[in-house]
Amino acid sequence: MDHEGQGEAGHPQGHQAPTVALSEQEKRILGVQSAPAVEAPLHKRVQTVAELTYDPRNVVDVTARVNGEVEVYNEFFEGQLVEEGEVLMELHSPNLIRVAEDYLAGLRAQQDIARLGHDFENLDVTSRVTLLWRGLTDGEIREMQDRGEVPKTMPIESPVTGVVTQQPVQHNSLINAGVRGGQFTAIGDVVAQVARLETMWVQAELLGSQMDRVREGMTARVQVHGLPNRVYEAPVTYVYPDMRMGQRTRIARVVLPNEELDLMPGMYADVEFRVPVEGDRSKPEDPILVTDAEGEAEPVSTDRDSARQRPEGSAATMGQKEIEPLPEWEARPVLSIPEGAVIRTGEGARVFVRTGPRQYQARQVRLGDLAEGRLVVEEGLQAGEEVVVQGQYFLDAEVSMAQSGGGGGHHH
Repeated sequence: MDHEGQGEAGHPQGHQAPTVALSEQEKRILGVQSAPAVEAPLHKRVQTVAELTYDPRNVVDVTARVNGEVEVYNEFFEGQLVEEGEVLMELHSPNLIRVAEDYLAGLRAQQDIARLGHDFENLDVTSRVTLLWRGLTDGEIREMQDRGEVPKTMPIESPVTGVVTQQPVQHNSLINAGVRGGQFTAIGDVVAQVARLETMWVQAELLGSQMDRVREGMTARVQVHGLPNRVYEAPVTYVYPDMRMGQRTRIARVVLPNEELDLMPGMYADVEFRVPVEGDRSKPEDPILVTDAEGEAEPVSTDRDSARQRPEGSAATMGQKEIEPLPEWEARPVLSIPEGAVIRTGEGARVFVRTGPRQYQARQVRLGDLAEGRLVVEEGLQAGEEVVVQGQYFLDAEVSMAQSGGGGGHHH
């Protein structure tokens, strides 16, 4: 055993550490190999589950500007996908019918007056504006003029393509009746709600230490259940500051593009975050990548200005098929060594440091996180020092024999 002081930076003189010396032949037979302690950014992967939902800001209220009764109800329901312009229901409105009849009567009177050589082009203006305000479109008014008759019902259409999130009325409901309850709706009440789905929120649950590790701007890898051939990579756009009531979880949000409407509310996904082991300096200019099972990627451009606005960013259209590497998150460099170099003992952890061409010194170390197959070293090593990654257990046996008073001619 060598009882001389190390005299190395960070290790005061007088500190005694056992060392083992090997001949070149012994090194060759044992296959002793070493690797340096490296100071560089290190990341670890945090996995969790998530549920997909729509952006609540994309919810559109459907209302009726006339009072009447739901005469035709197309059996739409919450969660159903509807197209823009699709008729949700048809109202029978005596008030609207009366205004429409006045409009047609005015047109006929205008034509009669015109035959007498007088010009009254604006005779129908008041009634037409009333019809438009009541919710009829120009096309519906022209069709009524061409047919010369008043429609018995007024269609209520979906203003957007999306999923129905609310349908509070049904067949025979009285709309804008001035009271609320049962089959009646008050004036201005919504008759349906439809959420646009061009982007989807991935609401990932964070548990325990994940709550503090995952931050906005970090890259998330999303695998949606039911779409096994697609993997999304996108930045975290928002981390909720509060925890879910009764669940002790926090939510991290990722926004994904959904122009093809492949993603629907209620779907589940597996999410993996790439988290800096210690500290971070965000560089969130990460594009969204969508890869298929063969590993081919499609970058998706995003509006980064809106992405920085809480609570989320908006994803834009898919670009041409071209692999663009995601920029790494900048993290504070940490000192780390290969996991396999560490020997666990009842007194903690130690490694063997190469101190000469054939000399190896046992040294206690204090370790931190494990990430990417490497362990963070918080104390006991300096950058550039080489630790044994193969043959270290033989060296440890030599030290143990020497400390217990056993034989062995390989130590000093």
